[in-house]
Amino acid sequence: MAFLDVNRKKLAFLLNRGTHTGELRKFFVESRVPLIHKGARGVQNLPQGNTERIRAICERLPPKTNDTLRDWFQKNITLSDPMPPADVLTYLELYDQNESLSATEMQLVARSALIYLFEETPDRELLSFLRRAPGAPPTPHDSVASNLVPVDTEPQQNEMVSQEDEPISETLTPQSYQLSELIAALIANDKSAIDNALEAFSTATQTLVEALLYIRGGNIEAAGKQLELLDPSGPEVELIRNALGRVRHQRGAPSSSSGIQLYIPQQLMEHPKADSHTIIGICTNISEAGAVFVRPLALKLDKQFHLLGQDDRAALFPESGDVMTYRSELRLPLKPRDLIHWRVAEKENTSGKIRFHMESELGPVFETRRISVPSTDPDKVRERIKTLAASEHLSTNQQMIFLLSDGIAVASFKAVDLSRDEAYDQAWQAWSSLETWLIEGRECCLDLSKHPASHLDLSTLDTAFKKILKNLEAEQKVTLSKAQKRELIDLLRDASTGEHGFRVQRAVSVLEHVVLDGDDLETVLDLLKAREEVRLRVQQLIDAEHAQWRSEHSGLQAEIEVLKHKKTELVKEGKEQERQNKKLADAAASMVKDAFSKAIHDGMTTLANAEIFRMLTDNHTHRVVEPSVPVPAVTTLIESWAIKETLPPSEVKTRLMALGLNARQAIVLAELCALTLDSGALLILKGNCARQYAQVLIRMNCETSGMLAIPMGLTSGAPIRHALDALPDVQNLAILDADLSPLEVYGARLLDSVFEAAQEKENNPPPLLLSCLGGDMSLPLPEVVRQIAVVVDMDLSWDNGLHSLAEVEIESSSLLPSFRSKLLQRLAEVQGEYQDHVERALVKALIP
Repeated sequence: MAFLDVNRKKLAFLLNRGTHTGELRKFFVESRVPLIHKGARGVQNLPQGNTERIRAICERLPPKTNDTLRDWFQKNITLSDPMPPADVLTYLELYDQNESLSATEMQLVARSALIYLFEETPDRELLSFLRRAPGAPPTPHDSVASNLVPVDTEPQQNEMVSQEDEPISETLTPQSYQLSELIAALIANDKSAIDNALEAFSTATQTLVEALLYIRGGNIEAAGKQLELLDPSGPEVELIRNALGRVRHQRGAPSSSSGIQLYIPQQLMEHPKADSHTIIGICTNISEAGAVFVRPLALKLDKQFHLLGQDDRAALFPESGDVMTYRSELRLPLKPRDLIHWRVAEKENTSGKIRFHMESELGPVFETRRISVPSTDPDKVRERIKTLAASEHLSTNQQMIFLLSDGIAVASFKAVDLSRDEAYDQAWQAWSSLETWLIEGRECCLDLSKHPASHLDLSTLDTAFKKILKNLEAEQKVTLSKAQKRELIDLLRDASTGEHGFRVQRAVSVLEHVVLDGDDLETVLDLLKAREEVRLRVQQLIDAEHAQWRSEHSGLQAEIEVLKHKKTELVKEGKEQERQNKKLADAAASMVKDAFSKAIHDGMTTLANAEIFRMLTDNHTHRVVEPSVPVPAVTTLIESWAIKETLPPSEVKTRLMALGLNARQAIVLAELCALTLDSGALLILKGNCARQYAQVLIRMNCETSGMLAIPMGLTSGAPIRHALDALPDVQNLAILDADLSPLEVYGARLLDSVFEAAQEKENNPPPLLLSCLGGDMSLPLPEVVRQIAVVVDMDLSWDNGLHSLAEVEIESSSLLPSFRSKLLQRLAEVQGEYQDHVERALVKALIP
C-alpha cells in the first residue's frame, strides 16, 4: 500500500492527472536526502521519467516517509479554488464506474483530491474511497480495516500511465542510454533536457555538470559555490578547478542554453510595498453586470514569478485578496478558470472590497500541452492534436502551444477549431527555444513575441497536393492527366524549394507508389501481351533502343580512350615545363643575388674611398688656407632641426589619416609607437610614407622633438655626433632615411646606448624612432637591430596580424627580455576596443 494505505493504483491515477512532471521531478530533487535518511534506499538514483516517479511514490516509499511526502505536497501542490471534497468524491466515484470525464475536469478533480489527501487531517470519506481497490464496492469496515484490502495485481481500466514516456530502445542498456541522453542534451545545449537526463546520475556527477554549465555560461561565482558541495578529495573538484582556470583566459562566454525551459515559481518570502503589481491570476467569476473577478496566483518580482498563498493575497490585495476589471476593458472575453497576465494597480476612492483593478493586459497566457510525438512525424502530430481537441474541448479563443517529444514547440492559430483539418492548412510556427511557467499544475507560456525559428507543415497530404497542383498550374501552365503522373513527379521535384518544399517532398514520396495500383498493372500487362502486334511492336522498340545504346556506348568508349591518351601527354608536358621553369627561376635568382651582392660591395668600396679622399682633401685644405677663412663643419653633411610643438593623440590620428591610413590603422600605429618608445626600445618604420609617419609620431605628447635626415655615404659616426651636439635638449629623436647609409657604422654609438639602457633601470636615452626607405637605394638593416627594435614594414599588411600573444611563443623573438617584458606590461595597459589589434600588430612586428 502507498501513502496512508491508499490503493496504489488510485494514487498513481491522481498523481498522473493532478500533477505536472516538473513538479514530481522537483519533489525527488528536493526530498532525496530526507527520503534516504528515512529508509527510502530506492531513490538514491533519482527515478527517470514521469511513470517511474509515480511508481516510486506509490510502491517504493516506506511508511516512515509519509511526513516528508505530506509536507512537500502541502507546500508545493496548491490550488486557489479547489473543488469541494463532496464534489471530488462524486466525480471520482463516477469515473470509477467507467463514466467518461474530460481531461480538464479530471485535472481539477485529481489535483483537488491530492490537496485534501495530504492535509494534516484528510477527508474521511475521500480517504475511505481511495483505500478501496478500483471497482470494489464500499464496505462498513473501510475506515478501520484498510490493511485487509488485497492488492490488485491485474491492470484496471482506470489505471493511468503517462502518455509522455516512450519506451527505451532495447538495444541500449539503461546505463548507456542515460549517458547517451545526457551527452545529446549537452550538445544541444537544452537546459530542460539536461536536467531530466541528470536525474539518473549521482549527486557528485550532477554537481559537476551544473558547475561546468555555470562556467560555460560565464557565471563563475555560481560555479565556485558548487565546489563547496563536493568532497574536497573527489575527482570532480579538480575538474571544476581546471575548468575555472581555463575560462579565466577566455574572451567572452557562449550564449545561454536553449530548449524548452520549464520554470517553477518559488514561494513569496517578503511582501513588496507597492501600489501596482504584475500578476498571473485565474478568472473566478463573471457577473451579469460585466464585472470580471480574478484571484492572483503568482506575483512577478525581478523577472521571476513567486507563488501567492491565501495570506499573501490578503496582505497584498486587501480586503478580499482578489482583483477585478470589467468585460468592456478586455481585448478577448474570459471564462472561469482562464489564466490572465495583468498589471494591476490600487484604485483610489473605491467603494467595494476589491481595491486593486486591472491597469493593463500584458498579453495572453498561452496554455501548453505536451504530446509524445516528434516533429519529424507531422501526420501523427496533427492526429494527436485533433484527438486532444475533440476529447478535451480545447479553447478556440486563444492560441495553444504543443510541446513535442523532440523539444520543438508549435503554436496553433487564433480562432480555429483544432479538431478539423482546416486548422492545419497553413504551416504552424515552431520554436526550438521557449520559456514556460508551471502555475498550479498548468504549464503556460507568457511571451511569443520572439520570431519563430521555423515553421512546421501539419497539413494533410490531400491539402498539400492540391496546393502544389494549384501552384504548378499557375506558374508553369502545366496540364495534368493520368498518363503524366511520372512527369508530375519530376515537376514536383523541380519545384521542391522555398516555403512549400517539405510539402512537395511528402507528396512525391506518396505519388511514386501510386502511379499504378499493383493489381491494375498486372491486368493491363496481361491484356497487352495477348495481342501479337503488341508483342512485335514492343520487341522492335526494344531492339532499336538497344542498338542505339550500343552505338552510343562504342562511340563513348573511343572518345574516352582518346581523352585518356591526351591527358597522359599533357601531364608529361606539364611536368617537363615545371622542371624547365624551376631551372630558369633558380638561375635567374642566383644571377640577381650575385649582381646585388657585387653592387653593394662596390658601392661600399666607393663610399669608403670617397670618404678617405674627402678627409685627405679637408686636411690639405686646412694646411693651405688662411686662418681667417671659415672651414665647413662636418655637421653640414646631416640636416638636423628641432620642433618645439607637441601634438595631442587626437591630432596625431588626424594627421596619420591625412597621410592615407584609416581610423583603425591610425589608432593602432599611434598606440604601438607609444608603448614601444615608453619601453625604451627602438621603433623602426619601413616603406612607403615611413618618413612622414615618423615626423608625426615623434611629436606625440612631446614638447621638443629632434629630427636628423641621414644622407648617402656616411661611413663614420662623427657627423651624427656633431649633429646631435648642435641640437638643443630634445625629449624625442627621429632619424629619417636611416637606411641610406650603413646604420651599424654611423649609428654605432646610438645602438650602444640602447643596449646599455636594456641593462640599466635609470638614465635611459631619449626615445628613438627611425624611418627607412626600403627601396632599391637603401641598405639592409643589421640583424643586431632586431634585439633592440620593433620593426614595422608599412608596405606589408602590418595591421592584420593572424596571431595573438597566446598563440605564439613570444620568447622566440630576438628582442631583449628586458624590453620584451616592458612591452607586454605596457600592452596590458592599453584600453579600449583596439587592444586586440595592437597586440596582433606587435606580434607580427616581433615575429615576422
